[in-house]
Amino acid sequence: MCSLPLAIVVAYGLARLDFPGKTLVDAIVHLPLVLPPVRDRSREDRLDLITRILADLKTQLPGCPTECTTDAVDRLLAAPWHGNVRELRNVLECAMILGRGQPAIGFEQLPPDLRQRSATDRRYQAQSLSEVERQHIERTLRHHGGNRTRAALELGISRATLINKIKQYRMAI
Repeated sequence: MCSLPLAIVVAYGLARLDFPGKTLVDAIVHLPLVLPPVRDRSREDRLDLITRILADLKTQLPGCPTECTTDAVDRLLAAPWHGNVRELRNVLECAMILGRGQPAIGFEQLPPDLRQRSATDRRYQAQSLSEVERQHIERTLRHHGGNRTRAALELGISRATLINKIKQYRMAI
């Protein structure tokens, strides 16, 4: 057999599939099957893969969680997956066993390298305390339709302090 694709070999008449005792299956056995590594697959493909593996393991591991929390799914999808599908399956199987009796697999059941947040976590943005405070005050004021008295009550500060913060952060409310 040669290393050319089967379609080319047959198209150019370099091989025939109608030899006695030979079947198409005999020819296909030598075809290479190229699957992209898990890390190169789309987010949707990886999510489908996780769902499928959990469904497959469900029958083998009764009493174990068969769903993942949002945080666990985010970490599984963000993982680099240097190995193949078996690595993902092993991680999910271990997490299911560790989570026995729980309603869902949480990030606590994941391996240590997946439990740590990556430096490029999309939900985390480095902010100073004053920036966080400013954003919280803006959201609270928006929620109360600009009513400073109600916003101050919710924030647990006096109305005068709230007015000073609005001036300090130069908010246009």
